[in-house]
Amino acid sequence: MQHNGDISAAIEQLQQRYFLAPTRQLTLKSGELLLEQGQANERLYLLLKGRLTAYYRVDEHSEFIELNQFTPLSFTGVHSFFSGSYQARFRVVATSDCQLAYLDKHVKAKQQETFGTLEQQFMPVIVNELSQRQILAIDAQIEHTLAQQRVMQAEKMSTIGQLAAGLSHELNNALGAISAKSAYFERFMDAHFAQHFASQHHYFRAGLDSKRPPDSKTLRERGKLFEKKLGVGRDQGKALARIFNHEDDVLALGKGFLQRLDEYADFWQLGRDFRELKYAVNHATGIIKSVRLLGVSDTERKFGLDMNETINHALDLMSSHSRAIQIRVQAGELPLITASHSEWVQVWVSLIKNAYEALLSQPNPEPMLRIKSYHKHDCIYVEVTDNGPGIAPHLIRHIFQPDMTTKKGGLSFGLGLGLSICQRIISSYQGNLSVTSEPGQTCFTVALPIGGNNDNN
Repeated sequence: MQHNGDISAAIEQLQQRYFLAPTRQLTLKSGELLLEQGQANERLYLLLKGRLTAYYRVDEHSEFIELNQFTPLSFTGVHSFFSGSYQARFRVVATSDCQLAYLDKHVKAKQQETFGTLEQQFMPVIVNELSQRQILAIDAQIEHTLAQQRVMQAEKMSTIGQLAAGLSHELNNALGAISAKSAYFERFMDAHFAQHFASQHHYFRAGLDSKRPPDSKTLRERGKLFEKKLGVGRDQGKALARIFNHEDDVLALGKGFLQRLDEYADFWQLGRDFRELKYAVNHATGIIKSVRLLGVSDTERKFGLDMNETINHALDLMSSHSRAIQIRVQAGELPLITASHSEWVQVWVSLIKNAYEALLSQPNPEPMLRIKSYHKHDCIYVEVTDNGPGIAPHLIRHIFQPDMTTKKGGLSFGLGLGLSICQRIISSYQGNLSVTSEPGQTCFTVALPIGGNNDNN
């Protein structure tokens, strides 16, 4: 135990008064027993050299647990000596060769007129020893409580992992069937349209090969422009805005195209639907693999991943949720890395989904999501920022806990594992996920070191 200056001075004075007699000194070899819990002890010991360790057990059937260690100028046997019980409360063992001095119950107080009774002279030492032991007991209780919480959390995650394993098996079977059937239908319709609907087939293929659509605001503006320039109705303007970027592309096809626009738009949308179905199946498979990261990751990582491509893929998958939200993407030039496409799509989908839900949770005249990627100091950075209501300060400290949710009334979907899994995935790449939030702006930042993630072997 550690002593402050006043206590050390008091101990030195007591040592001079009571612990210098050669007849009341002893030595212990490392491993020797000084006191046994529950047995008689009529001595107060002062450790002069070496180290002692105290142990305690609840009953005779339980094991001894270590309580604390004693260093030179520490007292042992304080409670049993001064309480008058003369019964040791702990087992005390020498953990190194020790030299001790002691006094027994027959000792008389020295210089009582000046320093008071024996109890009064030792009172500062008694108070200090009991205070130190109380602190140690509190620390031990805190550690015990934290250990219990860790065990409970481990059991919870083990249960979730077992549940995820069972669900993933069943869902993978269903997804495998959906994937196989959708691929068959796509091939069948592609061949059927090529043979029997040659002109429409072009737009079916265009839908299959289409890229991520622009944000809803851009689509509305483009649709209104097409209405004005081409003299079409509102619905036709919207259809053209999804398929074409400029009115000149439409004019080049002639008036016959506009007369059959509804038909061509249906074929384009059918191709687009097949594309989204294929991506959705792949994404669902990736989500299942990501959930299994609660146990062991088995996702294959390959060299050549473009992080911007995974962001675009995630935006494609979430496009049906973003019609009322403006999206601004500032994609920087990023180096290729060794990574799993599905893992990073899962990261971005989780972050984008959280942003969408935050933006739509309260009235917002101009809900905005900004995604920025850039390369700096051998790291890839991606910032996902929304202008929603923000995250409450008392929640942000726990935002990455596995069962944490900021949604009112509990979880709206899943197990509350989105951000926890994101952090787990990012950490597996030696990266970091952080968040800053205030009303009107919440920003999740992913920092991914390139070193170790750009191996092309």
